[in-house]
Amino acid sequence: MPAFGDPDLRSCDQEPIHVPGFIQPYGALVAFDPETLEIVLVAGNTQDYFGFAHQDLIGRKLETQIGAAAKVRLEAQFSQKSVAPRSSLALDIELHGAQIEATAHLHDDLVILELEPQRPLPAPDVLDFVHAMIGRLQSADNLDPLLRTLSAQVQKATGFDRVMVYRFLEDDSGCVVAESRSSDHVPSYLDLHYPASDIPAQARELYRRNWIRYIPDAVYTPMPLSPALNPKTGLPLDLTYSRLRAVSPIHLEYLANMGVRASLSLSLIVGGKLWGLIACHAAAPLYLSSRLRLALEVFAQLASLHLSSTIELAEATDRIHARNLHDQLMRAMSLHGLAEALIGLRPNLLDYIRASGVVVRIEGKNFVLGTTPDDAQIEALVKWLSVTQSEGVFCIDRLSQVFPEARSFLDRGAGLLALSVSRDPRDYVL
Repeated sequence: MPAFGDPDLRSCDQEPIHVPGFIQPYGALVAFDPETLEIVLVAGNTQDYFGFAHQDLIGRKLETQIGAAAKVRLEAQFSQKSVAPRSSLALDIELHGAQIEATAHLHDDLVILELEPQRPLPAPDVLDFVHAMIGRLQSADNLDPLLRTLSAQVQKATGFDRVMVYRFLEDDSGCVVAESRSSDHVPSYLDLHYPASDIPAQARELYRRNWIRYIPDAVYTPMPLSPALNPKTGLPLDLTYSRLRAVSPIHLEYLANMGVRASLSLSLIVGGKLWGLIACHAAAPLYLSSRLRLALEVFAQLASLHLSSTIELAEATDRIHARNLHDQLMRAMSLHGLAEALIGLRPNLLDYIRASGVVVRIEGKNFVLGTTPDDAQIEALVKWLSVTQSEGVFCIDRLSQVFPEARSFLDRGAGLLALSVSRDPRDYVL
């Protein structure tokens, strides 16, 4: 039977998290053949939902278990083989006198139907609820207030103790750029940074493909799929889009170390790429209605569009501002010397390039602005550049990896952008 096995931090980037072979126990899963409507695979406590154990439910027709009305809706949704895997159907089913919330999606040659008990909603109409959440984003006129509003809206809607906006950087590391907490007693993670291994590549890909990930109680016993393999493919069932998919033991241990008992993540997608996550944590189990979670998926999709347009507007504004600064600097250089134009006047080079410090080195003299290494450290850096780097532009964000002496001034210059402006002597703008 496919299984995660014990937590092993050495192999977390190799975990087959899309085919765990298990589900979380807060619901039940029934997979059926879309052509015959015959149940071929199950998981969870089916006895509570259908009155049948696994072995007695497999081979039965779906209609006899969920009723004709639900069967008609499922047939209408999934009769077209071109339907997208992510396309989900939400429906209410009555089983043995109890109201059940169900979602279904087509993937891996099967329709995967997932069942949960009906739970209270925060508003009579969750779509109106989400529209109100989106409406509150409109007042955010740039990126930082938008991200703060995102975290605040999700925290208010869900009741999680802490809701963060986690942004991925270019090297796939991440940082917490916005946060809302239920009280000051909840620890803050704002501005903390995490390595790329914090969310390994295969997990980032699942977040990109699936808008939501939910763990109502991280202390649970996973429930196996029966049979262990998908009878249509002979392989473990792909649970990429499953809401009940079991969680990596490594991630569960990670949550336990943080004192987190329940979590929810919503993806933020910009330009088809995973830009970040809205990550939610609670110290106690927290069960949300599946309808609310579907509404939060819609919220994440609309919020991603709003985020994308906000980023595009900010980038366009920055380009116009940079062009204006560039023109002013060029005029200043035609009237004053290089050093005076770049660091002695306003605007200066630090207005144009977002750096912490700048050095203009001309004929062995250093003219500095902002936070920079000292003269001896600059002298060693320039000597190294002259020997190892060709003329033109040199750029690196981890200078100490190629120039070990840079470890002595990491607090003032971890990265370097160097422009060679003359041949002999080698003058630089750093």
